[in-house]
Parts: sequence; structure tokens; C-alpha cells
Amino acid sequence: MTTADDSHYRNHYETTNRLADRSYEDVRPAYHLGHLAANNPDYSDRGWNDVERDLQRGWNDDATRRYGEWSAVRGYANEGFNRGRSNLDNAAARTDDAMHEPGGAIRNAGDRAVAGAERAGNKIANAADDLKDRVDNNPASRPGPDATDSPRRQNNP
Repeated sequence: MTTADDSHYRNHYETTNRLADRSYEDVRPAYHLGHLAANNPDYSDRGWNDVERDLQRGWNDDATRRYGEWSAVRGYANEGFNRGRSNLDNAAARTDDAMHEPGGAIRNAGDRAVAGAERAGNKIANAADDLKDRVDNNPASRPGPDATDSPRRQNNP
């Protein structure tokens, strides 16, 4: 996540459906959870309605005590998921456009951008998987690869 993402989420919270008894800082984890889910390769072909069930199951008693009931924060997680998906779609479109520009230098730059985006995607996916393990209270919740990880992570630690 970038500072621009965080600014977007803060503005979203302040201008839509703000909770009277909670600050942005209290609901920020819901935005982050949705954003991370959007970048999780396990969810790459799934929409919000499918992903939400997993996120809701992972919103355990501790998260409820600290950040509120799922029903109160689900909209923020949804916004995070939608923005995260939008960021991925925009990055893919920019990379695709750069690769089709005339000239080898631009094409090489596009190839480097794709490789860099893939490495960044792997880092994000790994962080999302670690967070999901912790939220799900998975016994393999120590950071790093484990048997419950996606094949992408198993091949790219």
C-alpha cells in the first residue's frame, strides 16, 4: 500500500459512512485487509462476494473487540478490495501499453517493469498470506512459507 492509498482511504472514511464512535485509525485495518486481499493471488479470479466470506470468517473476536463488528467495517474492507483491484488493473494496463510502444528501449523497460511488478506482487502476496494465516488463526501462522500457501508462494519464497 502506498501513502496515496492511505490518503484515499482516509478521505473515503471522512466523506462516506463515517462511524460516530470510531476514528479512521480504528477502521484502517479493514481497508488494509481488503486491499491485501485484492493483491492475494488466491483471490485473483474471485469477486468481492466470494472473498468477503473468507475475510469475515477471519475477522475474529480480537479484531471485533479492537476494530468493530464485521457488519460495521465490511464496507471499508470492500473499498480496500476495490481500490486494490483497480490499482492492479491500472498497473497491468500501463505495463501492457509500455510493452507495445515502438522502440527496443521502451520494450526492455517494459520487460523490466513486468519483472519488478512480479517481484512486488510476490512480496505483497506473501504478506497477504502471512496476514491471512494470522487472521484465520492458522497453526502455520509464523511468517514465511508453509504447507497452506498457494503454489505461487511455494515456488517464489
